Amino acid sequence: MLVTREQDVRSAFEALSNDSLRLASALDEHIRRHFAPERRKAMRLLPSTEVADLLGMTPQHLRTIRHEGRIPDVGSEDARRSIHFTAEDVWEIRKALESRARKRGRYVPGRQEGEGLQILAVTSFKGGSAKTTSSASIATGLALHGYRTLIVDLDPQASLSTIMGVEPESDALTRPTIYDAIRYEDRRSMRDVVRPTFLHNLHVAPAALVLSEFEQFSAFHAMQRSADEPWFLRLKTAISEVEADFDVVIIDCPPSLGFLTMTALVAATSLVIPVIPSMIDVDSLSQFLRMATDMLGVLMEHGASFDYDFVRYVIARYEPTDAPQTQLAAFLRTQFGDRVMTSPFLKSTVVSDAGMTNQTLYEINRGDVTRSAYDRARESFDAVVREVEMLMDRAWGRD
Repeated sequence: MLVTREQDVRSAFEALSNDSLRLASALDEHIRRHFAPERRKAMRLLPSTEVADLLGMTPQHLRTIRHEGRIPDVGSEDARRSIHFTAEDVWEIRKALESRARKRGRYVPGRQEGEGLQILAVTSFKGGSAKTTSSASIATGLALHGYRTLIVDLDPQASLSTIMGVEPESDALTRPTIYDAIRYEDRRSMRDVVRPTFLHNLHVAPAALVLSEFEQFSAFHAMQRSADEPWFLRLKTAISEVEADFDVVIIDCPPSLGFLTMTALVAATSLVIPVIPSMIDVDSLSQFLRMATDMLGVLMEHGASFDYDFVRYVIARYEPTDAPQTQLAAFLRTQFGDRVMTSPFLKSTVVSDAGMTNQTLYEINRGDVTRSAYDRARESFDAVVREVEMLMDRAWGRD
């Protein structure tokens, strides 16, 4: 039987359509299995050793001040008399300690009067550059360290939203997304978009596939040059509506230099650029920097400003035992000096395994994985978060 080209095309289309339905169903089942019965993520309980480390004290001192009533009577003991705390418990402890601290901001380190909102755009030109993992890890780490954190998912693929516990496409049918806060017609308040996540002090402005429409409509509005607000200020304006509620905003940009990314670069007060130390990624970084500076120059001619507090490159998925990676990391440090963050995100099977269930490293239990691998990865990720904290302190003039 002779098969025509039209039949081939129809067959291919049907195959793609069936694949789409099959994959969507499988992912839905995956979410049901891991987040049942409520299909909502929940942060694990934090052991006293981890909480003490977050508070900058020894576990014994934490036990003592709890026993003496100097902090709220929160936490629960298990059969082995080990104490575990929820993230909400840790926040209550922070507030109690802060009220008696000699130095303001020691336990509740967020911005103080006169200090501006920190907006970090995590961006790169290439897909698969650990951008979303970096965004989620920095945001989660900062929230655990006591910062009121908002994460904005600006990628229509909405991977970050999924990690935060949002089901992008089904939720987009009933609840507003970041697109609703920046769209050109029937715009919603950013307050309607922002929602809490599984972790206390961490909120998300989720994305959905409909966000890709912003690229099309922005092109039209850019050509029209109407008297309305310039397209590149729309995200900055949306974030300003919730500015008082947060200390830091992390923007996960799409892997392109379209209108969405440019709105993030305009809204940002600082940039964090992940780069994997491989030749193809370094070459992609070179192209990204060249194109980004050209486009930012055009926007500056139209009134945009880019007075960033800091620009940093963070080496991601780094394997210290890999000689070519070590050489490329050294090459980047030679080229950019201290703009390359001292601490890298180590490559780890623990991180990869967490990603299989849409979790960050901070959500998984140490006892459920190889402890030595977890400790290495956690030490690496914590060091990056601490470095971001120091950069924010410097931007706030606390040095």
